[in-house]
Amino acid sequence: MMKKLFALSVILIAFTAGAFAQTNQATATATATIVTPITIEATGNLSFGNIVPHASTSGSVTISPDGSASYSTPDIQYSASPTATAARTAAIFTVRGTPGASYSITLPSGNVELNGPNSNTMNAHTFTSDPSINSGQLSNPGGTQTLRVGATLNVTGGQAPGTYTSDNFTVTVNYN
Repeated sequence: MMKKLFALSVILIAFTAGAFAQTNQATATATATIVTPITIEATGNLSFGNIVPHASTSGSVTISPDGSASYSTPDIQYSASPTATAARTAAIFTVRGTPGASYSITLPSGNVELNGPNSNTMNAHTFTSDPSINSGQLSNPGGTQTLRVGATLNVTGGQAPGTYTSDNFTVTVNYN
């Protein structure tokens, strides 16, 4: 009987050891969310309008993101004539992407040269935007926002008459 009891004890110990050697498992899933790429499209150009320079005094014209203009000196003036080219406007962009997402804006950091007749030039600089560079927020729903960009233009005394135009300047947007 002792042998049977011993054999039974060995079997119980074997089953108990097996129960303690069990492995535990857990499962998880993998997910990925593809967001709408952020894009920017120019829908209007920056225009400083018609400017009447002073014969000898230099100054500047600033177009704010809201399209309003200011002049650094009364010697530099705006002219409403000829009316076909008189518009003063900020550059306008449409930003599109994931609804509700926030984004940052990178504006030109240096001078943007405007080239005119007979190799004359002027420089635009100090670009500003609305929304400001760190506060873009795409609409929800819709995923769009209008971005307006202004700048300051240096005008020298006796600046040569004519139309001055820059090459394209770059405005960049990125999700935060």
